[in-house]
Amino acid sequence: MNPLLKEALENAVDTVPKLKPLEEQRYPAPPLTREMLPETIAKLVGDVANRIQCPPDFVAVAALSTLAVLIGRKRVLAPKTRDNWIIVPTLWASVIGGPSSMKSPAIKAVLKPLMELERELKEFADQENKRRELLAELKKNTIKEQQKLAQVKFEEGKTEEALAIMAEAEESEEPLLATRLIANDATVPKLVEILEQNPNGLLMLRDELSGFISKLNSEDAQSDRAFYLECYDGDGSYTTDRIARGTNRVDHCVLSIIGGIQPSKLENTLSAAISGKADDGLIQRFQLAVYPDPKSKRVWRDMEPDSKVMDDYRALLKKLLHLEVESEEERILRFSEDAQVAFAVWWEGLQDDISNPDTPQIIQSHFGKMPKTIGTLATLFHLCESDGHSISVETLTKALQWWPYLKAHAFRLYGIVDSASMSGAKRLFGKRHLLENGFTARDVYRKGWTSLKDTEQVNLALNILVEHGYLIEFPPSRAGTGRPTVSYRWNPKLSKEESDKPVQIAQSNSNS
Repeated sequence: MNPLLKEALENAVDTVPKLKPLEEQRYPAPPLTREMLPETIAKLVGDVANRIQCPPDFVAVAALSTLAVLIGRKRVLAPKTRDNWIIVPTLWASVIGGPSSMKSPAIKAVLKPLMELERELKEFADQENKRRELLAELKKNTIKEQQKLAQVKFEEGKTEEALAIMAEAEESEEPLLATRLIANDATVPKLVEILEQNPNGLLMLRDELSGFISKLNSEDAQSDRAFYLECYDGDGSYTTDRIARGTNRVDHCVLSIIGGIQPSKLENTLSAAISGKADDGLIQRFQLAVYPDPKSKRVWRDMEPDSKVMDDYRALLKKLLHLEVESEEERILRFSEDAQVAFAVWWEGLQDDISNPDTPQIIQSHFGKMPKTIGTLATLFHLCESDGHSISVETLTKALQWWPYLKAHAFRLYGIVDSASMSGAKRLFGKRHLLENGFTARDVYRKGWTSLKDTEQVNLALNILVEHGYLIEFPPSRAGTGRPTVSYRWNPKLSKEESDKPVQIAQSNSNS
């Protein structure tokens, strides 16, 4: 080390950087309010969140995902009066919280009526198929008589009559496929097959989204990733050609997603998106990513579900399930004149947020998908309370209340990376006795410590410690023939004696 620099560190402690506290910054997020939801859903959220003592946000986004899958392509929104832009009401939602934050119980409580509906649809299909089998059995003798008659006609030279009789004889009802509403852990080829049979769409339920996202991050799953990206808008087509399965084509990939995830499981995915390594918009599609403050304390609570609330919720689900579409025009919802103006004003304000140079690029991308989200929420809220085709300004106003809420949660979501980097910095600081002064980033990486297992994590932690004054960075030395390397020394203000006497340890791959 340069003797002058060493002397400055050892004897002129007052000239080295001032230490600043290593504090994690968690972005504030506003609470969900009753006014942001249709009455039926607001009551459901209040009942479930109170009984299981979870953040109401978890219940709300699960309920909205449920509504989205039942509506599917039966109703779409045309946000402009002349343009052909169409919003299919799909939602990708993630409830973010630590272990035991009641993510899964909240989702399951809301999706239970949807699962019951799916069971009823399967039971109906099973009964109908049994009826069709019995009918086919009864028609066997009739078919034989028709075949004999067709043979006579053919021998008489009346070929067309014979063919018509045979066609009528062979007419039979195909088995009725049970309507699917939910998929869990299907492969993409199987999911394409299910979507082909259920053109109104599906809700993919993943109790833990971390496994789903981790799989899509792998190199050998990039074609699967492309498929899911195609599903977000609800209007893209997808075709698979397989030797065993043949060809499956989905004209409209309509898929909503709901699942839970812990903040720590998102760190690598968010880091890759922010750095540009995996910035294809996958994580930004989770527009209903809610990361509320945890419940401070739970008490023993044993309550029955509110039967009136649950009955109203089930009635709403059945109403949306049985929405009819008699014509293409009937599918299309439009804003009222006042709502059209309000949406345009909001959209222009959003562009200012997106183009703001102080807005990180990853969040600009996230905000860029917000018009579809607000349009989807307006569609859901409208269909909860009306059968008409014009969305009122009051309904749109309710949907627009989600904008500042989701905006704050987006900042908190992407702030997970900053929190992870701060955690790495704190861990590195705690291991300072195990590093000799003059250490390099490679020395840290080789230790294999938790939160410091790759070069990006190590560099982020080192930068934070330098910025907060705990480390002093020395520029690359020009001496020697090797590649110049930045080195680091602990601020002697921490402890001059401690800084002079580093602990010598053997190289290891400890993960602690």
